[in-house]
This record gives sequence, structure tokens and C-alpha cells, in this order.
Amino acid sequence: MVESEQMSDAVFSFVLRNEGDADAVAAASGIAAEHLQQLRREFTYWYPWNLRTSGRDLAYNHLPFSLFHHAAFFPPEQWPLSIQCCAFLEVDGDKMSKSKGNFLTVAQSLARFSSSSTRLTLADAGDSIDVANFDQSVAANRALVLESIARQVLLLAPIVPHVAEHVWRRVLGRDGFASTARMPLAGDVDTPLLLAADYFDAQLANARSIYGTATKPRKGKPVPPPTALVVRVCTAYAPWQARVLELLTPLYDDATKQFADGAVATLQADEPLRALIADAFPPAAAGGAGGKKKKKQKSPALIFFGALRPLVAEAGRAALALTLPFDETDTLRRVAPVLQREFKLANVSVETSEDGQPGRPSFIFSS
Repeated sequence: MVESEQMSDAVFSFVLRNEGDADAVAAASGIAAEHLQQLRREFTYWYPWNLRTSGRDLAYNHLPFSLFHHAAFFPPEQWPLSIQCCAFLEVDGDKMSKSKGNFLTVAQSLARFSSSSTRLTLADAGDSIDVANFDQSVAANRALVLESIARQVLLLAPIVPHVAEHVWRRVLGRDGFASTARMPLAGDVDTPLLLAADYFDAQLANARSIYGTATKPRKGKPVPPPTALVVRVCTAYAPWQARVLELLTPLYDDATKQFADGAVATLQADEPLRALIADAFPPAAAGGAGGKKKKKQKSPALIFFGALRPLVAEAGRAALALTLPFDETDTLRRVAPVLQREFKLANVSVETSEDGQPGRPSFIFSS
């Protein structure tokens, strides 16, 4: 038994930093040398850690300070090797909470839906640091689950034939053999549809963030949940924005995902662009109140260029396209029921607007 009074600075230095002699520390602390060595071995067994998984809410406070402390206390070879941030899991679009009584444990899901349905629904819930949603209607859709299993069995049959045949006959109750069944047929790749799906995933994450802000308690008081959502879509760039994109496109390097050094000078020197900006932003009176001159404003073209840089760094040349490869308005109208279920709204409408940019809709929640 080691008493708390025996845990001196020298003991901690030996256990955590391998500083000092075990016999000398044992004599000073009263802790047996073999116990000190055991504590040291236990520490080095766990450090450095290979992976720590924490909620994304700790990414801005707890986790950075954890790294600071490790760098201050331990040598580099015992610093953390990796940290993974994960999102939270909702059930049917609601946070799991004691007050709502909507907790769903893994054991409960297995008993209610089966292991295969649980896995499929978790795979469908999301895999980024955005909030994931366990949709019980997906888990309860037996036909969808069984069809998904059947296709996977057929694909695995050449690799694990005995397992595939067992699942095919005994689990799925299918006739014949998996090895002689027709393989799933893949049609032509619908690239615009895939891009539309990626677009919706990104916009759903954006809507969730806006919804979280809109429903955040104010001054400790709860906010009534929204009942309606208006999604505003800009279907075309303003003429001056289109001109900026036309000028920047040939200056973009696909390999480095960077623009040529003269990109800013090109925008500043282009006379057609100047004319379009002047038409879109009529100059105000030279003198303000009391005859004071207004401060010179930064060019809208340069502001737009600055906003494009992170988008281009992530999406590449596609961020410079004048139009999207799919109908943005139609896509959002098709998924409006999904948004309605996700946020439990009475109404979701999609409107077009001249303000904004294509690919970056606005989500306006209201009660």
C-alpha cells in the first residue's frame, strides 16, 4: 500500500520522467524500490498513447491544453501520437437526453432491430465530425436491410463462398446458391447525382449548425424550436462575380491548387471588371456628413477573391465553375422532406434569390 503522503515530487519525477535513482527515491519516500519500478513500468506501458478519441467540443479547450501539458511535463518520445475528434449521435434528429427519455443503447438497438440493421443505420448516420443521426425508420426498414445484405453476400461469394452460402440460404432464405445467382448490375456512373449527394451532405451539416445556433438558450432561457425553414438559393453569379471567375480560371494551377502570383494585379487592371463593379456598386457622394470624406473601401473583386481561396483549396477547379453540374434548386426541393423530418418542422420551402452565390444557400429558421 502506498500512502498519499509518500507521493513526493521525487516519486513523481521518477515514475513519470525516469529521473533519479530507484533506491535513493525508495529510501527517501518509504516506498519499496520494486513498487517504484512497477509504477514506472505501468506508466511506460500506457505512454505515449496511440490514439485518444474525444468529442469535437473539446477541440478548442481541453485537447489543446492536454497537448500543452504533455509537452511541458514529458519528453517528446512520450507525447501523444494521435487524437481523433468525433461528433455526437442523435436519434431521429434529437439529442439523446435524460429529460427526453430517448436514449438508445447498443444493446437496445440490437434487441429491437438486429445487429445488421444497427450496422447499416450507423453507416448511414454519417462519418464526419458533423452530428450523426441514427434514423430508426432506416433501422426498421427490413426490406432495405435484407437487400443490402444480399448484395454484399453476392460480392463476397467468390472470396468466402461457404459463409456466403450459409447467409444466402439460412439467413436470407433465398433459393438456389449465391455462387450461381446473378451478380448486382451497376449502371453508368451518374456523376452529377453523386455531386448532388455530396452537396446535400455538406448543406445538411450547415443547416444543423445554423439550427443549433437558432435554438441555443438565450440568457439561460430556452428558445422555442423553429417550426418553418426557408432555403434561399442563388442560381447565378452576379455579372461582376462571373467576370472574376473568368479571369481567375486560367490563372489556377491544378497541381498546387494555387493561383498565379499576378492574380490580384489581373483583377485590379481589368477594365471590363471595373465597369461591372461600378454598375453594381454606384459610387456614393464624395463628401459625407460635415464634409468628411468616406474611408476608401476594398474592391468587391478582391473581397470575393479572398472568399474563393479556401473554397478552391478544398474543392479545386470545380469551385471556379460558373454553374453547378446539377440543378441546385431542384435538389433542395427534392430533399425538403428530409430537412422537415430532420428538424421536426411544419413547413420547408425553397426560394430563389439574386443575392448570394451558387452552391451556398441560406437557411432561415423561424417559429
